[in-house]
Amino acid sequence: MDHAKQSPEQVMTKENIRPLDPVWDELRTKLPWHKSEDERLLRVKYFKAIDLNKNGMLSLAEIEKGLRDVIQLPILFELKPVIKRAYQNA
Repeated sequence: MDHAKQSPEQVMTKENIRPLDPVWDELRTKLPWHKSEDERLLRVKYFKAIDLNKNGMLSLAEIEKGLRDVIQLPILFELKPVIKRAYQNA
């Protein structure tokens, strides 16, 4: 994606993320994004729990269900168009 073509509001950077936004706080808390071994193991645990058919790949339906049921991020489950677009571009 070419960030030069986007307005400043559309590009997520450290500068434009509101640190007190409860949605971002919940994401930072529930999604294991650090490079620590503990968080890597948590990512593996989440992946295995979300990969319902155990084929080593996540379908869009598995991701949506996993966000809601496993990671328990209902706010992301409500953003289906965003999740779908991210899935298609991954």
